[in-house]
Amino acid sequence: MFNNGFSGLIPGSLVNCPFLCRVRIQNNQLSGALPAGFGLLPNLTRLELAKNSLNGSIPLDLSQASKLSFVDLSYNEFQGGLSPDLWKKMAVLQSFYASNNKLVGRIPSDFGDCPSLCVLDLSGNYLTGNIPTSIRMCKRLLRLDLKQNELSGLIPPDLASLPVLAMLDLSENSLTGTISPEFSNSTALEILNVSYNFLSGQLPREGIFKSLNPDAFVGNAGLCGGVLPNPCFLTDNINGRSPTVTKKRHGSLVLILGVMFSVSLAILLLGSHVFYRKFQNRVPCRNIKFKDSSYLSEEWPWRLTAFQRLSFTSADILACIKESNIIGVGGTGTVYKAEMPSGEIVAVKKLWRSHENAKDYQDPGFLAEADVLGRLRHRNIVKLLGYCHNNVNPMLIYEYMPNGSLAEALHGKEAPLTNMLADWVTRYNIAAGIAQGLCYLHHDCFPLVVHRDVKSNNILLDSNLNARVADFGVAKLIENNETMSTVAGSYGYIAPEYAYTLKVDEKSDIYSFGVVLMELLTGKRPIGPHEFGEGMNIVEWVRSKLAGKDGIEQALDPNVAGSSNSVKEEMILVLRIALLCTSRAPRDRPSMRDVVTMLGEAMPRRKSSANTKDTQHCHRHEYSLQIMKST
Repeated sequence: MFNNGFSGLIPGSLVNCPFLCRVRIQNNQLSGALPAGFGLLPNLTRLELAKNSLNGSIPLDLSQASKLSFVDLSYNEFQGGLSPDLWKKMAVLQSFYASNNKLVGRIPSDFGDCPSLCVLDLSGNYLTGNIPTSIRMCKRLLRLDLKQNELSGLIPPDLASLPVLAMLDLSENSLTGTISPEFSNSTALEILNVSYNFLSGQLPREGIFKSLNPDAFVGNAGLCGGVLPNPCFLTDNINGRSPTVTKKRHGSLVLILGVMFSVSLAILLLGSHVFYRKFQNRVPCRNIKFKDSSYLSEEWPWRLTAFQRLSFTSADILACIKESNIIGVGGTGTVYKAEMPSGEIVAVKKLWRSHENAKDYQDPGFLAEADVLGRLRHRNIVKLLGYCHNNVNPMLIYEYMPNGSLAEALHGKEAPLTNMLADWVTRYNIAAGIAQGLCYLHHDCFPLVVHRDVKSNNILLDSNLNARVADFGVAKLIENNETMSTVAGSYGYIAPEYAYTLKVDEKSDIYSFGVVLMELLTGKRPIGPHEFGEGMNIVEWVRSKLAGKDGIEQALDPNVAGSSNSVKEEMILVLRIALLCTSRAPRDRPSMRDVVTMLGEAMPRRKSSANTKDTQHCHRHEYSLQIMKST
């Protein structure tokens, strides 16, 4: 019942519904206290109450919710403290939002029972005390937002050990002490903001601190060095010395350093001259080339490798890597929208890092893989313009797609884009475009490129709603082994054989493509109890419709299939192609070349407003539609 104008109290009778799974009443005008008892509902998985006028304390029984995975209490007027036992039995809790309330007291310190916690947002309250060091137990924590509170004490160095923590915001508190240099070794951290505290000492210069915006540290009078404009040896240290004494000591120090620098410079120039005269005939310096001279700078050690002529530099890219420009976060990295000084807009994907694979980004194998991907050219493939890296942080630079992803168009709330996909011909053209892009990767590239993560989120739409396959080969860049130790792909799209082989090949891509086809034809997400019931995915659901008495046409999106009987017949034909692609045995799945051929034979009889040229881009094969009809 979210996004309405409901007012008044939340009915207490809701807590007497034992089969209630989700309570979503956010963005209304509800007031009063939250009734006790929601935490005792045995099947409750989501509790979304944000953007109301609820007050009172957060019920203590919330800590008893054993199946609750998502809680959003933000933008209300909740008062009092958080129960010390809040995380006690919430073993499956993934996201907890309680920002912009009037909460006071300490943050509960027992995080040992929250192994699944990914997001914790308690910003905009009046919380006091130290940041609990036990947060280090949350090994899956991606985002920790504690800004705009009254927290004090030190920043726990243990936070730097969280393996996947990507965003840490501790700004506008009363934190003291120094910033631990251990954060330099945090291989997953993307965003760090500690502005407007009482921190002091020298700012680390390694790791993430090389590329952070100085605004992330403003408001800390005692901080110096690093990316900040005030070097540490010029700051008036606050050890009780008067400014006069400090200035005198600085003057002496500057004089000594000046003499030492002059002597060192003379020795260095003399040594360089001798070295040059001795080895000038041995070293072919004229053949040494750097693709970006900024790579030579200690202050900005980034290198930009371009696959075509670009009108921007690595510094232009790095200036856009900030939280306000994030347009997507996925399993392989964070995507930023970057507007260059020339007005050109590109998409920048900053890949996730881990302790195991950080060294891969300075390995020649990674650079060779990126070079291969950068030379791929096809109208249904998102163009990789280049990549930017400093041997630790890799960022891929793509052309920008203004209409976002297919997942947003199918399942999002943007009505104009969703309405454009209400036409069957448009959806067919998207399906054909995806198939042509994957066919190019599988059959026209040498070496063969396996996508490894085909899903609707990785299918982008250009200004004419043409499909562009994105993120191709990114999983291979991150993990160079053929047999992967971690999950390759996304749940709902992963081929069944992956569970026992841990191998991803072109047949796995074809299975995932079949799932995307089903999404296009049914309008449903690939997984979710709200779509098909517990334990069922889109493939099993379509198969059940095929075997049921109602017929496979019941699986089609009624908003599209209802226009005419001919459209319904064409959609059923393509749905049978999807069933072929999602065959349980890999050997029973067609190649992408055959898929393109079958889609060409199933082309709608109406003319399309979109560009349908090159539908037969791959060579046609004899693949009878009668085989499909018997599937």
